[in-house]
Order: sequence, then structure tokens, then C-alpha cells
Amino acid sequence: METIEIGLVVIDLETLEIVDEFQRFIRPQINPILTDFCRKLTSIQQADVDSAGTYVEVGRELGAFITHYPNAAWASWGDYDARQLERDAGFAACPLKACSISVPGNGMQACMTIDRKDSSKR
Repeated sequence: METIEIGLVVIDLETLEIVDEFQRFIRPQINPILTDFCRKLTSIQQADVDSAGTYVEVGRELGAFITHYPNAAWASWGDYDARQLERDAGFAACPLKACSISVPGNGMQACMTIDRKDSSKR
């Protein structure tokens, strides 16, 4: 399994209004042909991923996008997404890796992308 889509929504926590959105399909490298099960489950079509960027390319786009929101936190339900993104980043030798930090009490996982090469500068 590998990531074939990344999406996020930036929400103003005071107004709960959507401020911005990011969505990209990712061209799979390990299993480039989507299975019938995957297409039915996700509604993602083969043409969507065939014309998409690689994990590294989309990671760079995501990295540029999140620079506009330096005080934002990235969250997902559970740790599956964070673990999958970290596996994919390792496979792609991508400098953007996911770190998962549990948020007590609500079952959420906060995920932040960090550039391992530049982390000493922060």
C-alpha cells in the first residue's frame, strides 16, 4: 500500500471557517495500477494518479503550501495516516517525513512535517 492522495484543510479555530485547502493525487511507484477494490473504495481513477506527481514532487508542493501557515498544526484521526506517510517518505527518500505526536484525551494524532536536513536550524 502507498499514498495516492494527500488532502488537507486549513481552518480558522476561532470562526471554524475554511481558510485554504490542499489536495493532490500521487502517482504510485510500487503498485502503479490501482486495483478495482481501491478504485471503488476511494473513487480515485487510474487517470487521476497517472497524471499526478510523485510523492517527492507532491511533498515539495505541500511543503511550500504549509509555509503560509507557520502556526498551524496538522491533525488526523488515528495514527495510520502518519505511519503511512512516513513509510512512503522513507521509500521515496523524501526529506519531508511525518512525525506523529499523540494528543491526549481525544484519540487524535497531530502530525507535523519537518525537513530532517534543516531541523538543526530550528
